[in-house]
Amino acid sequence: MAPTTETRCCPQKSYRPDIDGLRAFAVLAVVGFHAFPGIFPGGFVGVDVFFVISGYLITSIILKGCLAGNFSFAEFYARRIRRIFPALLTVLVAVLIAGYFLCFADELARLGFHAVAGVFFLANLSHLMAAGNYFAPAADHQPLLHLWSLGIEEQFYLVWPLVLLLLAKRPGMVLRGIPLLLALSFIINISWIDGHPVENFYLPFGRAWELLAGSTLAAREMTNETPPHDSVGIIPAITRFPSSVSGSSSRRSSDWNAKYLSPAMLHCCQSPAQSA
Repeated sequence: MAPTTETRCCPQKSYRPDIDGLRAFAVLAVVGFHAFPGIFPGGFVGVDVFFVISGYLITSIILKGCLAGNFSFAEFYARRIRRIFPALLTVLVAVLIAGYFLCFADELARLGFHAVAGVFFLANLSHLMAAGNYFAPAADHQPLLHLWSLGIEEQFYLVWPLVLLLLAKRPGMVLRGIPLLLALSFIINISWIDGHPVENFYLPFGRAWELLAGSTLAAREMTNETPPHDSVGIIPAITRFPSSVSGSSSRRSSDWNAKYLSPAMLHCCQSPAQSA
């Protein structure tokens, strides 16, 4: 791919201790939430932190290949498989062995179903199906429930490299397209908060904005360009969206929006000079 004005790649550090620090925070937050929910009631936000980190790192890898003109879909997905499957299969085998000795027949069958779904990165969909079952076990009795986030992540990366390649072919489209996709995903998230909370939790449509927040930061770092004004204008539009679409200005929606979206988007849309 021929370089354009948008494809001036900035130097990238090979090791980012700050990202490792965020990962540590995310891990400790999630572990604290599960081990001591009364002390760390908001620890589940660690999963959201992971989504942002993942979007940043993976988009950096894809863009680096795009800008160098040597991105390979086969190599990208082979790297994902090599990185994920050893740990994933270890967990699945260990859980299935334990389930063989500890579960009743119907529980073991259900566990096997979720294990197969986990192998194909469909755990979020399998648990969404189970969520509507009156006889489904409680969340703390589902040892593979945590794979829902891996499912969302990998479903996103099934399509994201192609989308990013298409955006990168046109000058200026990366820094316009990513915020627009982020806005669309966030609008879906806000729209489903009250009417479809389970689908909002398990499906990637309303979760993609978190990955795209990291993608926006990666694009900013790798392109030496100030984001276009029309993408910055998305911020106030989305900030007003919950009340205009849902017909209510529920405190939950507006607080959620103010705490998470506005600071993140303002930071993403700062110019390099402002960020320094």
